[in-house]
Amino acid sequence: RSQRSSTVFTDSQRRRSPFQFVHNKIKSTLLAARIDGLAPGATTQRPIQRVAIMGSGIAGLTLAHALTNSPDLCLKHGIRIGMDDAPFDVSLFDARPSLDVTAGAGVQLNGGLAVLGNINTDVQAAVLSAGLPVNRIQSRCKSWGEGRPFEKLLQLDLRDCVEQTEGLRDVLLQDDNLLWTSIMRGTLQDTLIEKLPAATRRNISFGKALTSLESNRDGTVTCVFADGSQAGPFDIVMGCDGVKSACKEFLDTGRISSDASKREGKSVAVYSGNRIQYA
Repeated sequence: RSQRSSTVFTDSQRRRSPFQFVHNKIKSTLLAARIDGLAPGATTQRPIQRVAIMGSGIAGLTLAHALTNSPDLCLKHGIRIGMDDAPFDVSLFDARPSLDVTAGAGVQLNGGLAVLGNINTDVQAAVLSAGLPVNRIQSRCKSWGEGRPFEKLLQLDLRDCVEQTEGLRDVLLQDDNLLWTSIMRGTLQDTLIEKLPAATRRNISFGKALTSLESNRDGTVTCVFADGSQAGPFDIVMGCDGVKSACKEFLDTGRISSDASKREGKSVAVYSGNRIQYA
C-alpha cells in the first residue's frame, strides 16, 4: 500500500450504495484509529481524531453521521449525542457553492435504509418520512393491440421478493414494514444535513474546491482550496467527492487538476449506477 493511500481514502470502491460503502469501511478504516504519515520520513502513528470529508453528498453526510451521530459509537466513548463533543472532530468541504435541493434525480433506498438504522434510528425515520414508500415495481410499454392502454412487461411485489430471499427478511423488514423508499437526491441530502448534530452542521463549508493535499512531518494533512484558503491539520482525509473526484485523482497521480473536466487517473470517472428521472 502506498504512503498516500494510507491517509487519503476515497469512495471509488462504492458499488452498491454510499450507505453500504460507509458501513463496510468505518470499522476497518476509522475505528482502528491509526494511520501512517504521508510526509517523507514521517513514521509517527497518530490516533485519528480530526477527520476531513471531501464532499457533502449522500456518502459524505452519511459518513459524518456515522462518526458524530451514532449512539453506539458515542456510548463507547462516553459522549452524549447533541453535546459539542463527539468521538471525532469532523469537517466537511464541498466544491458546490451551496446545497441545491432541486438538483439531481431520484434514488431508491432499501439496504441503505437498514445501514442508516444501524447508525441512528432517528435519521432513518427522518429519511423514511421524507421519501415515498415503494411496495411494487411495474414496467410497461404502449400497447400494440386493440383495447388495451399498455402492455405489462414486468411486475414485482417487493415485499414478496424480500420475504422469499434468504437473509433479506431480517434486514429489510422492520416492525413488519418494508424498508424501501424513493426520494429525490436533494431532499435526501437536505434531510441528512438537518439531522446532523449542530456542531457538525457548523463544520460544513461550501465553495471549497480542493486543489492540493499537503503532508506534514507529523503525519497530518493540510487541505488547500481554490479560493486560497487552507484547513487542517487533519489526521485523515476521506474522499466522498464522487465522479471527477479530486481525491481519486490525487491517489492515482499525486496531483489535482484545476479543471475537474480534465481529471486523470484510472478511477476518476466512476459511474455509480442507474439514474431515475421523475416528472
